[in-house]
Amino acid sequence: MLSGCATKPTPGEMASADYGSYPDAYQTIIQNYMGHLLKDPYSARYEYLNQPKKGWARGPIFGYVVCVNVNARNSYGGYTGAQPSYFMIHDDRIISTTHGDGRYMDAIVEGRCREFVGG
Repeated sequence: MLSGCATKPTPGEMASADYGSYPDAYQTIIQNYMGHLLKDPYSARYEYLNQPKKGWARGPIFGYVVCVNVNARNSYGGYTGAQPSYFMIHDDRIISTTHGDGRYMDAIVEGRCREFVGG
């Protein structure tokens, strides 16, 4: 079964793809998005691991990828510890995300972010 596999776009498809406009305000876009998900959005601490970089996801869909560690307070008032998150932005809108959970999903996010962070 190949439904979980994504075929990488060809170099030609990637060169001619519509990635949208560069998200100059990417930090604000991400923080506004997370504000709707977090129990205490005002407590959130963001560690941006890369500047927006052109990327693709299954579909294929194209946009700018930003990887972030987010640490915020939970319902009990304690910080959860930094959770990795992957965001794809197209024309100042988040179109794809994956968030860590302190367990299995962390590895998924780290895999998605590997080519965008560092080096």
